Amino acid sequence: MVDRDLEKKIKEGQRRQHPRFRMNLPVTIQDGDHSAVSHTAITRNLSELGLSVDLRSALADGEHMIIRISAPFAQENPTIVAHGRVAWKKAGPRGFTYGIQFILFLGDGGNRLKRYLDSLSKPYL
Repeated sequence: MVDRDLEKKIKEGQRRQHPRFRMNLPVTIQDGDHSAVSHTAITRNLSELGLSVDLRSALADGEHMIIRISAPFAQENPTIVAHGRVAWKKAGPRGFTYGIQFILFLGDGGNRLKRYLDSLSKPYL
């Protein structure tokens, strides 16, 4: 018997240029219009290109935002800030799961994230 879910995961992993890592890091997501609206969440996974989070609130497809990741691996500057956008969303029983694509990192945040992810040994598909 062929496990279709496993096949799909393997194919996605082969296409993935930047692996995802399971991570539970605190993030704050601020609406891109710089309003006072912000959401706090814990990442489900993280890659150089984006992250996945669960939120109770609905965000619009393509919505732009400012993301602040609390990064305990970055001792000198423990917050990584990036501009991002909603790449996809999936409704669930407790809200939504979002895939958020990084568009631009502020400062050296992208380099710090890359160095950290490169130091990890086990991505998942």
